[in-house]
Amino acid sequence: MDSKCSCVAMRLAQIIQYVFSRPRLSVRQRSASLDETDAAMPPHVATVFSLRWSGWRGSAISWLARGVQILVMLAASIVGIGFGMAAFSDSAGALAGGLLLWSALYYPAMIVHELGHYFGARRAGMAVLRMQLGAIEIVPQRKGFRWCWSPLKKQWRIGGYVLAFADPGLPKRKQIIALVVGGPGANLAVAAVLALAGWLSPPQGAGWAWMVFAAMNACLGLANLVPRLGKGGFPSDGLTLLRALRHRIDNSSYTRLVSLSVFGCTADRLPDDDIAALEAQALPMPLVALWYRMKADQNKGDWQAAAGKQAALEALLLSMDRAQTTQLADLIACIRTEIAFSQAIVTRDATVLADDLLPPKTAWHAPSLWPRCLALRAALAGDVERCVASLALSKRYAENAVDRALPISEQMIRAFMAEALGHAWNERAIDASRTA
Repeated sequence: MDSKCSCVAMRLAQIIQYVFSRPRLSVRQRSASLDETDAAMPPHVATVFSLRWSGWRGSAISWLARGVQILVMLAASIVGIGFGMAAFSDSAGALAGGLLLWSALYYPAMIVHELGHYFGARRAGMAVLRMQLGAIEIVPQRKGFRWCWSPLKKQWRIGGYVLAFADPGLPKRKQIIALVVGGPGANLAVAAVLALAGWLSPPQGAGWAWMVFAAMNACLGLANLVPRLGKGGFPSDGLTLLRALRHRIDNSSYTRLVSLSVFGCTADRLPDDDIAALEAQALPMPLVALWYRMKADQNKGDWQAAAGKQAALEALLLSMDRAQTTQLADLIACIRTEIAFSQAIVTRDATVLADDLLPPKTAWHAPSLWPRCLALRAALAGDVERCVASLALSKRYAENAVDRALPISEQMIRAFMAEALGHAWNERAIDASRTA
């Protein structure tokens, strides 16, 4: 969404170099509208910057866009640092104070930007699955949110993103435009309000500080409206917006499947043609297709077929290099765990559900999965009370997830699990355990 900020001006000071030479600009994850990758996957650059700009013309346009972006950032830096110096005019270190103030206000402005994308997406009816604000990962829930410390990969060259998927029942183009415009729009709106507040304030430190923050917000908002592809492979807001205005909206099998799933379509009802299309694509898409196939088997209570996906998983892993397996570690761990869960039901042997099967990071991202596995272990050990308590915890996490298909899928899995094991507990018993 946002491109990388680099300081190409003359060496103003070491702190300015620090602020602008790092890959810092906040960006929106393209999965909502442009590419066919999972949130944990690096971007497919080739499919993003496709506005019929190629060869020397494409290079010229890219350099021109970069030049415009640099001029915007340089002008905003000069204005912002100037206001910062005015705020510290009574001290001997006015320049240092102005530089520090300017650099310190980057992250607040980035937060404004990402929140703008978030509220723009929600206003348009999109489902926001994840946000990143610097090193803080935020997972919105139906009630509240969950967060953890999760630094971004350096090669992504981004400072944050909002991962959102369009409602398949609404016009997709309008949703994407609302999502994209939300970020720069929030920055520019805040910049206008702060500039007015600073202008009307007495000429003192607080008023000048408002002007500095206004300049930083204007910098992020205007720079990200320049249509270009960043070195990290992520398109700027301007490029995404330009594509949307030209009706170049991604309607790939991957985005259709995720959108349908997020808005309530369980894996057993997803279009088979789209899943088959993923299987015909290059990795990692066949791995995503395998996930949907396995979940469909579980939703139908076909534990034998779900457990049989082990061979297909191993074959795919053999064809993947080390970098791919590292990038897709969470998805692979979830598939392994679900296969082990299905095998445990088939064999009535819980030893495959070892304590180290699901890494803690993956368990945090899929909080309803491991409690269900613990419930199966307890059921196979004859501890029905602990089984019901674990299922109640799993159900609570699933029902609070933004993914509307998850609670439906988990309810079907619980029902088929009880049927396969011959247990008498049901949803009423689980709900009673939740309230106890």
